[in-house]
Amino acid sequence: MAVSNYTGVADMPTDCGELCMLPLKKDSTAPPNSTKVSVTTVDVMMEQLGLKRLFLLKIDTEGFDVLVLQGARKALASHKVDILQFEYHGIGVWGTSPEFTLKAVVKDLELLGYICYFEGKLLTRLTGCWSDAFEVKGWSNVVCVTSTKPVQAVLRAYSLAPFARRYR
Repeated sequence: MAVSNYTGVADMPTDCGELCMLPLKKDSTAPPNSTKVSVTTVDVMMEQLGLKRLFLLKIDTEGFDVLVLQGARKALASHKVDILQFEYHGIGVWGTSPEFTLKAVVKDLELLGYICYFEGKLLTRLTGCWSDAFEVKGWSNVVCVTSTKPVQAVLRAYSLAPFARRYR
């Protein structure tokens, strides 16, 4: 089973190693050397499994994370995901359209009530602190939490945000 922003069946290439990708649209033409794979969304999967919430939604789909986020829209909008982690880099759909930029995704998550950080030794806050330098297309992990959850205070404590005045 694959997770994306649509449900149904897709033809998944079988000869592409780790970077195989689902078709971006539900009714795409089958590539040669492919196998049929069931596709679902996080929202549909949560409903089918009877999950009321997820403590952690970790997404690592080699450049297609933003599509999985689109398929988790209902869960994210209703704060059914406490902690969200996804990968950001220069492969897959990242940067192929204005909605597939880190800036757009962080802004959208902010509108849903999430605060996002780059992961590292210290966290670098992205939400409300945006700089175009963050759109680097290098391998990065982003972690987001709802602003109303107690874990937000923990992430803030490990972020660069409390030290920001020292670097101005």
